[in-house]
Order: sequence, then C-alpha cells, then structure tokens
Amino acid sequence: MTHLFQIYDNAIDKEMVQLFYNWTMDSSSWFFGRRANPDDMRFWGQKLYEYPGPKHFFVEYLETKFRTLSGINFITNSAALNGQTSGQQGGWHTDMDYDLEFNPNNDPPSEFLTLLYYVNPTWDDPRGSTIFEAPDGKEREIKFVPGRIAVFPSNWRHYGDCPENSNLLRITCALKLEIQK
Repeated sequence: MTHLFQIYDNAIDKEMVQLFYNWTMDSSSWFFGRRANPDDMRFWGQKLYEYPGPKHFFVEYLETKFRTLSGINFITNSAALNGQTSGQQGGWHTDMDYDLEFNPNNDPPSEFLTLLYYVNPTWDDPRGSTIFEAPDGKEREIKFVPGRIAVFPSNWRHYGDCPENSNLLRITCALKLEIQK
C-alpha cells in the first residue's frame, strides 16, 4: 500500500469541531447495535453516508479538508459515527469488508484508506485511544485528541478503547475511502 499512516492535528476549525459535536449529541439517529465483528460487544452508531446516497454536511467538509491536506484523489464509500461508553470495548477488526461490497465484478483490488476523526471537542479521560497493529506486527496507540484526524490503510487491524469515565461518550467519525488512480 502506497499511502501510509498519517495524523493531522488542528486541521478542523474550532467552530466546526463544536458545531459537529453539538449536531452528533442532538441527533436522533443514534442506534445501539454496531459491532466491529459479529461476536463483539455492541456499541452506539449512526450512518452518515452510504454510496451513492446524499452526503452529510460534515462528510463533505472532511473530504475537502483531507484532499487539501493530502493531495490524494479518492471517493468516499461510506461514513459513520461510532460511540462508545465505559464498558463498550471495541474488538480487533479491519475495514476491508466493504471492499467486496463495492467490488461485485471481482476487479483488481483497489487501495482503501480509513479516515478516523475524533469528534469530542474536549477529552480528559485516560482511555479512549485507538490501538493499531502495524504491518510489523507491533501495536501502536494513537491517543484520543479532540479534532484529530488519523488516516491509515483499511487492512490494518485496530480497535477503539472505551473511556474509563462512565459519563463520557467516545465519538469517532469513520470514512471509508477508495483511492482513485
């Protein structure tokens, strides 16, 4: 894979960070039942976009920001919010399952990235990181930093660590990106 792991901090305007967080907290579209794998613990979720449907305003905003930051040409196949509270530990998974979904003709494999945006405008919990297994087999921890964008190859195994504080909702927005040649 030619596009490697990247972290972008302070790329999102503070007003937009707060606006999107407020929208997520007021949204009535949350549901309980998302899972990383069928046998994993359930957590909160909300679909924001599924190709070829209409895009949520923040999906378009993130696409524009990431194109400007990276210079990468891509299409977004899906976008969703993930919400975890204390005790809702994520399970190891990759985001490659959608490759088959969007490749029914069995064309040569595309290159896919996952863009993970950390939604909460403040974070003071000792947990909430995203844990990755890099190609060298070593685990790496990416701390939950408000407004952070982490981009990584979708075939990297990872999971979201739930917060310790029972009054917190750890919110991430995940975009599944297909690189265009």
